[in-house]
Amino acid sequence: MDSDSNRQAVADLVERGVGLAAGGELGKAVLEFTNAILMVPTCAAAYFHRGCAALCMGALDDAASDLDKAVRLDPAFARAYDARGLVRAARGDLGRAASDHARAAELEPSMASAFENLGTAYFRMGESALAIVNYSKALRLRPDDWRLYLLRAGVQTNREEFRFASADFDDALRLNPDDVRALYGRAYTLYHLGQLERSMADFRRVLLLAPDNRDAADALEVLLRMGVP
Repeated sequence: MDSDSNRQAVADLVERGVGLAAGGELGKAVLEFTNAILMVPTCAAAYFHRGCAALCMGALDDAASDLDKAVRLDPAFARAYDARGLVRAARGDLGRAASDHARAAELEPSMASAFENLGTAYFRMGESALAIVNYSKALRLRPDDWRLYLLRAGVQTNREEFRFASADFDDALRLNPDDVRALYGRAYTLYHLGQLERSMADFRRVLLLAPDNRDAADALEVLLRMGVP
């Protein structure tokens, strides 16, 4: 049986590793997590954090192995399922990735990242309606996350639901006014909604922020040839 002192030492190692990982020192973080595992081989948190570090380093096999171990040790470890889903998605195994994200969301319904990642997996699988459903669930949990509006708007644009997409781009820009992707996306949707002057204004703004954006420059040239003031 692991002693209380061992468990405290392991908790300290994991905490140090998390701090190192947050500071970008992933290699040093992995050493701390490994020391924790050597001390208490049943520590699911150490496997989880080492797996996440491996994922960030692009070591997908190591990440998958550690995250598999984390969920075997703790079958209710929602964040471990969510992280393993990211590994599976990176490998192109989108069906199993979606299953992991769904399991994470089931275990922890307040985890916005699980719904976000599930939405992305569905979008990559061509299931755009399910992508929107899950991005919407994530937004209910994180209504001030501009990235989620941007993601949902991208799916809506792909579905040619331009009015809904434009509203989401509006919200993304309300929260992050200088995001070039949101500005370009709104300009594109406004063009398709026939709001050409507003579209031109957004394309001009894109070029102020990103002068080398060729797509925006080409779109602006088209609008100018159409005689839009």
